[in-house]
Amino acid sequence: MTEKELKDDPQKNGIFSYKEWQIKVNPNLLQHNELSAQQAAALGDTIYHETRHAEQWYLIARRQAETEGKASTILKTFPPPVAKKAASQPLGASDCRRLCADQLYTSVWGAGSQSRNTTLHNLGPQTKAYLEAKKAHEAATKSGDQAKIAQAAARLAATQQTYVATYAAYRALPEEADAWDCGGRAKKGIEDALKPKGNH
Repeated sequence: MTEKELKDDPQKNGIFSYKEWQIKVNPNLLQHNELSAQQAAALGDTIYHETRHAEQWYLIARRQAETEGKASTILKTFPPPVAKKAASQPLGASDCRRLCADQLYTSVWGAGSQSRNTTLHNLGPQTKAYLEAKKAHEAATKSGDQAKIAQAAARLAATQQTYVATYAAYRALPEEADAWDCGGRAKKGIEDALKPKGNH
């Protein structure tokens, strides 16, 4: 995803690419002379969320270094410096982080990968369909035409139900549940730190 594509997508504040080993932040979060408390919290949330994804993928790389060695097919999909570092730090079965790495591997490349890929593939189009239906319903409501309102309401209900179910599945993915928790705690910490004194 390019910087322009990221900027044009209001639903995405940032992205981590494990193949490039880069975190990209939506420029809309940065193009301000000063950040409000809300903007600072959103930026902190995004950075911690995407950084956690980097940590997750590195755990997977270390897991594969332990289970399959340096010749691991998955390990080879990482940038050479990252793969080399992971190969020198294999994640053993007794490591307290191994359970997390196992769950992440299962979700991304293991038994849960097909379901995960379907969820991620559907999320964008279903989000777009829901937002379009919401906008159409608002327009129909303003028109006062009862037939159009009823039709738009039915479409909105259907697209919302599909979107909500898919979004819930996305948030339940092990890697996303973990990253959203990490980013959410960072966001709360920033909000609390920037809260006006005496405002409890």
